[in-house]
Amino acid sequence: MRNSYNLLLTVLLFLVFTLNLNAQEGFRAEVNIGPAIGDSKEYFSYALQGNFYYLWKLSESFDLGINTGVLLFLGEGNNADGSNGLFSSIPDVFIPISVASRINLSESFYAGLDIGYALSANAFGDSDGSLIEEDNGNIFE
Repeated sequence: MRNSYNLLLTVLLFLVFTLNLNAQEGFRAEVNIGPAIGDSKEYFSYALQGNFYYLWKLSESFDLGINTGVLLFLGEGNNADGSNGLFSSIPDVFIPISVASRINLSESFYAGLDIGYALSANAFGDSDGSLIEEDNGNIFE
């Protein structure tokens, strides 16, 4: 129970911190949660990701910058020892580092592409890998 409380407190503090970063020019922070897919779904239920961006406006419609963050695979899964249960799996942790680009398609919408590398932060034999991530959304001002 204490671990759940510490996790909740950490997430809440992280969200408060990201709200402050959004107020700064060029900074952007985001938090995502979604299902684990591919080979990861055998061992994990969901993925939690937090990213920090800094984008420079190169023209009226094009931004270029850098991105880093953390990607955690968590949840109910099958451990190597055969045990099951919520949070019984050792989390899989990756740190993405990429070049981020955004094109403003209109005053309200943008599309982007991040290309980089994801470093494994695990103590057991996972490998690093290339990263390609699309991004699109609505511009709020």
